[in-house]
Amino acid sequence: MRKLLLIALVFINLSLSAQFDDYVDESHVAVEKNSGPKFVFKTNPLAILSGEIPIFASEYRAVVEYVADYKSSFTGGVSLYTMSPILKAVLDQDSSFVNSGFTAQNFALLGFRLQLGYRIYPMAMVNKSAIDGTFPPEGFFLFGLVSYSDARFFLRNNRGDQIQFSHLNITANAGYQFVFEELFTLDLYLGTGYKNNQIIEVSRTNRRALSGSITEDTFIYDSNLKINFGINFGIVF
Repeated sequence: MRKLLLIALVFINLSLSAQFDDYVDESHVAVEKNSGPKFVFKTNPLAILSGEIPIFASEYRAVVEYVADYKSSFTGGVSLYTMSPILKAVLDQDSSFVNSGFTAQNFALLGFRLQLGYRIYPMAMVNKSAIDGTFPPEGFFLFGLVSYSDARFFLRNNRGDQIQFSHLNITANAGYQFVFEELFTLDLYLGTGYKNNQIIEVSRTNRRALSGSITEDTFIYDSNLKINFGINFGIVF
């Protein structure tokens, strides 16, 4: 009888030990699975044609998303503005400039953009397994974004007189992030919020706000309603 009890105890001990080892291995895999890449570099090549300052400026955008955990992330970005190909074409074809001996080469546009955002994945907050195994998270997200842009348009031989484009907006957005092969991402989002966009005539002695009517688009510059549509392509690292 004692031998049978001893054999049973040894068997139970080995069984529990094996189960514990399996649990540790599975836990390790789960942690390893969800502790993947923490950063995503994002950009949008289409913004080179027309970016946050539409028609006038090409935007060379660089955004980094820091994935804090499986349900939220932070984004920060900087952009460089130069003259858009659309504006260059308009300047080269405008008869008043051509007759005065000016072309697009006589002008320059330079500026920058800063943006900060915070993103949450509601499905992951309700049910972690909804996005388990995807890092960065894939799926529906809510996204708060603050963005400020400043660009100056001027004659190359007279930088004292400028046209300043100033864009400030604060928006709430909703979107969807696709993750491909755990290496590439695609963001699509839509939102609305507040904006304060201005065109300012700047000289050495004066600053004067101009009406949005000079661009023939009063919604962009004479309204505080911001409609936001965003798309970014990303690579995980």
